[in-house]
Amino acid sequence: SVKFPKFATPHVEAYAGSSKKYPNSAFAASVAANGKGGMAKTCKQATPTGNLNFRATAAPAKATALVCLFKAPPILHILKLDAGGFALEAEDPPGTLAMEAVLKAGGSKLLYDPTLCRLAPPPA
Repeated sequence: SVKFPKFATPHVEAYAGSSKKYPNSAFAASVAANGKGGMAKTCKQATPTGNLNFRATAAPAKATALVCLFKAPPILHILKLDAGGFALEAEDPPGTLAMEAVLKAGGSKLLYDPTLCRLAPPPA
């Protein structure tokens, strides 16, 4: 069991690799509706691609895991949204958006490309 602590603020965390244990060494990024979070120190700064192709499927509004397979190391973007809240996007280079988590205190959503990602049970 992973035993993540309870964290009531809507948030998303990204981990690299295929382990179901979510070790700190695999942490890539996180962001919460209140803007807290950030990138791992091992991440390199990248320029957003701009318009990305995206085939979106909405995930259910509950805790879940999203597993994505990338052709190359993904490009992660943390964005402050003009309408309030924050987002974490994962881009499968070059130019395909694999997932987008939009985090707001009043309601969040997780969108993903089903050709690159699949839902999985949440960590225990």
